[in-house]
Amino acid sequence: MTDGAAPSFANGRGALMTSDGWLSGTQSVGFDANDGSGVQEATVLLDGKTVAQHSARCDFTQRSPCPQATVNETFPTAGLGADGDHVVVLRATDAAGNAATVSRTVHIDNTPPDAPSALTVDGGDGWRQTNSFDVHWTAPAPQAAAPIAAASWQLCPTGATTGCVKGTQAGADITSLTGLRVPAPGAWTLSVWLVDAAGNQDQRLAAPPVTLRFDDTSPVVALEPLSADDPTLITAPATDSGSGIAGGTISIRRMGSTTWTALPTTVDGGALAARLDDEHLADGTYELQAVAQDAAGNQRAATTFTGGQPAQITLPLRLKTRLRAGVVQRSGHHVRLVRAAYAGYGRLVRVRGRLTTPEGNPMQGVPVQAYSRVRDATSPPRLIATVTTSKTGRFSFLVRRGPSRSIQIRYAGAAQIRSATQQVILNVRAATSIRPDRHSFVNGETVRFTGRVRTGRIPEKGKLVALEVLVRGRWRTFATTHASRRGRWRYDYRFDGTRGLQQYRFRAALPREAGYPFAAGGSRIVRVRVRGV
Repeated sequence: MTDGAAPSFANGRGALMTSDGWLSGTQSVGFDANDGSGVQEATVLLDGKTVAQHSARCDFTQRSPCPQATVNETFPTAGLGADGDHVVVLRATDAAGNAATVSRTVHIDNTPPDAPSALTVDGGDGWRQTNSFDVHWTAPAPQAAAPIAAASWQLCPTGATTGCVKGTQAGADITSLTGLRVPAPGAWTLSVWLVDAAGNQDQRLAAPPVTLRFDDTSPVVALEPLSADDPTLITAPATDSGSGIAGGTISIRRMGSTTWTALPTTVDGGALAARLDDEHLADGTYELQAVAQDAAGNQRAATTFTGGQPAQITLPLRLKTRLRAGVVQRSGHHVRLVRAAYAGYGRLVRVRGRLTTPEGNPMQGVPVQAYSRVRDATSPPRLIATVTTSKTGRFSFLVRRGPSRSIQIRYAGAAQIRSATQQVILNVRAATSIRPDRHSFVNGETVRFTGRVRTGRIPEKGKLVALEVLVRGRWRTFATTHASRRGRWRYDYRFDGTRGLQQYRFRAALPREAGYPFAAGGSRIVRVRVRGV
């Protein structure tokens, strides 16, 4: 008997036979081979190397010496060598020695992707109220084998190793996760690693983790009743189970008003605290409100005391005080105190005052402080005196020479005594010298006036000097010039209209200017004789 036909293949099965994608790990291959004389040998080759071979027992005395062949094999693809394309060959040989082959290319990758880099939370890793996070990263350099097909992630409570959850999001060359949610409010640590198209992944190749912080619960806050020992101190304990207290304000409004006024508020140990400035508030009933905010931006307002009653207070809370003060001015034997006074440059000025209750009872032995501030819109206040009231509640201090100043006189008060402040304005007149080069001239000659501004603090651009002459009983400006930064100035004036013998009176005036902390002032009067035609 003769057989000239090669075996045929049927029922190819297993990923190595059916998949066109990337494969990894242990994979299978299977097929059936049929022939009229039977199949003597069935072989599987990978890259030309025999990895499976089935030989049948044949009885050549029979019409069909060999049985039909069925092959089912599994083997690890890692043994194939480098990642990439490999060739699978199926071979079947019948009893007559006729052979048939089938081959196909398969894609093998057993190496997990490298770690992503620069894992970042969009919007930063701070606390937020919404349970939705977007993260992105930079993909590793492309590999020669399977491309990136998905990203796996793990969320664990920060500082814990239990309670973790995992997930995977598919995406070709994926570089971000959107809408990621944490299981519960709190801080969670996120790790991300990549999965390739062959299914390879290794959590140890995760990017450096980031933290996701979620808190949607508002703080708990309430105002404490005022203490009789310190009635102007307002406190509001606040707690937050999530992100923690980050800030808040305590506000006040007069009963019947719709506008809240925020007080300077601090947060210490989770409690809000503010000091009520009752010195500048009118007597009456006021409402209080505390607003606490956590690090995620959740906030809650309270308008009741911890006992549940409305947070209302009635002013005055402390004993009132009355402060009177001013610059001492004498007129003969009469002495009075003025709150705004003028003084010549270089003079010592005495300020006096008295501190009493509204009923006139003196407040004895309490400190009063004075702060001076130069009137140039830039200098900060400076403490110039601290005095103690006498038995009659009086005090006094000297203000030394200098520029125009505002003087704030303040009694700081005590826990149960209201503070008091008085403002005094001291205007210091600018001063300059003036001198003609001669005192006698003939009409047509030129006089040179020179002088020096003695009050200092001259601006960069210099100081305006106005030259004045007395005409028909009135001072009239006939010229202006500027003093240098060192205060020196000069001006030349030519006499051209004088008839007969005239005696003129001249002076230099220093007008007030922005940035120059002195009131308007000037010089002494000088006389010049001029003989005309």
